[in-house]
Amino acid sequence: MGSGRLEPGTLIDDEFIVGSTLRVGGAGAVYRAVRRSTGERCAVRVLSSSLGDVATRERLVELARVGPSIESAHVPAVLVAGFDRTLNTAWLATEEIEGEGLPAMLAKTGPLPVGVVSALLRQVFDALASAHEAGVVHGALTADDVLVAPSPRAKGDGWVSVLGFGVARGLAERRWQEGHREDDSSTLHSADVRALGMLGLAMLSGKAEPAEDSALSPTERLRRLGVPEVGALGWFDAWFEACVAAEPEARFQSVEEAEAAWEHAVAAPPRAGRRGWALGALALALVGVAVPVALHRRGRAVSQAPGGGCAPSACGDALALPRGDGVAAGGAVPDGLAGRPRGP
Repeated sequence: MGSGRLEPGTLIDDEFIVGSTLRVGGAGAVYRAVRRSTGERCAVRVLSSSLGDVATRERLVELARVGPSIESAHVPAVLVAGFDRTLNTAWLATEEIEGEGLPAMLAKTGPLPVGVVSALLRQVFDALASAHEAGVVHGALTADDVLVAPSPRAKGDGWVSVLGFGVARGLAERRWQEGHREDDSSTLHSADVRALGMLGLAMLSGKAEPAEDSALSPTERLRRLGVPEVGALGWFDAWFEACVAAEPEARFQSVEEAEAAWEHAVAAPPRAGRRGWALGALALALVGVAVPVALHRRGRAVSQAPGGGCAPSACGDALALPRGDGVAAGGAVPDGLAGRPRGP
């Protein structure tokens, strides 16, 4: 296969019957599929020939097949992978995926309420943090890799699946072999943190690819787009900058830090001087104050502030700030999502 799409009914490796297209991106396409031998519904990702020659793509699917499992309900598990010689196609099959890509969703909805953004981002936080825990980084996450489906498990705000982990490890290895030594683990972790900032801005603005080089601050851009909740988002500029700073060392040093800062910001009610607090609290996080955060039921290690105390970027008590019960001017956090265990 070149860069063209597969037609419904195409048989991959004499086992997977291709259905409708779920997503098309630079690394390939994702299709609904049915497993011929069992009738099991699944998804099949076909890698683009632009990723390399046959040997390279075979190596990518092999790494996806034998790589560590990511224990997140928001990362579809790889079932099997291979190379179809007839179609000249590298492929990998995952658990069934439903939903539409975030760009298509935003094209319909426009800017999302802060409460909905929080519910969706929590699921992305879970996917990335669980992947990092397993030693896997994405390194190239964009809105195209985020699928959102209606689901009662998500309390009406959409169930998120994060795609692209299956080949991310292989792409990183290939770049390393080609001499891109900047692509070490810390740099790729930082790229995932940066992606969080861009996703947050995309959801709030309703634009899947918000301009990165604008001279305007993110909240000013939101104001000009007519986003109604922008008055309650004085903290967002600081959070966004801590995700996307030009120097990786100036960013949040983990997904957990970015998550904890977001959670505290949306939980604290708006008040005078809130922007100054946000900048100060996030600055403390960036100079190395550990961020304690409620982690999922698998017992991910909790980071503690010096002396075992509570880091100001995560705990209102440390800064004498009252904590609210809902999302600032954005509707309440859906029941079961705030302070949730990760996963379904």
